Amino acid sequence: DQQNPDSRTAESILVGKLNAFISKEKLDDQAQVKVDSKAVKVVLSAPILFESGSADLSEEGYHLLGKFGPVFKEVTNPVVIEGHTDDVPIHNADFDSNWELSFQRTLSVMKFFVGQFKFTPNQLSGIGYDEYRPLVPNTSDVNRARNRRIEISIMRDYETSAKPTGNPTESAVPVASKN
Repeated sequence: DQQNPDSRTAESILVGKLNAFISKEKLDDQAQVKVDSKAVKVVLSAPILFESGSADLSEEGYHLLGKFGPVFKEVTNPVVIEGHTDDVPIHNADFDSNWELSFQRTLSVMKFFVGQFKFTPNQLSGIGYDEYRPLVPNTSDVNRARNRRIEISIMRDYETSAKPTGNPTESAVPVASKN
């Protein structure tokens, strides 16, 4: 691991805060923290944030994101919000596909963070993955429920992990530091 000791310490504190919040709020069944080589992720089950087939945040979703928001706001790293669905096709008055639903849910979470916590657009990005990145095979109702989720990732080491864009005059712009 090439992270400096201060980064590892800050990451450990962040993971500790997130896990403490999840335990305190008794959210162990609906939220979990995962750490990988690219990010610290909070994985939230979709039912806690949204009604079935909807991209509008539920009352419980507002409450939950309102509690997580200040923790995410403390970091200067980019935050990536990902929407995931199961493989059951959707076609209703609002959405022609699961891809649209997954992205609109992502956008709802992003708008919430911008509106409630004054995140700047350069701090956030969003991706709608549809059914194509399942946690588990979509072979049962229980598994499908696990695959319907929002992942909020606090990216690691932004400046060194940025990939060249192919345009030699462009460079990665670090996120402004907090004072």
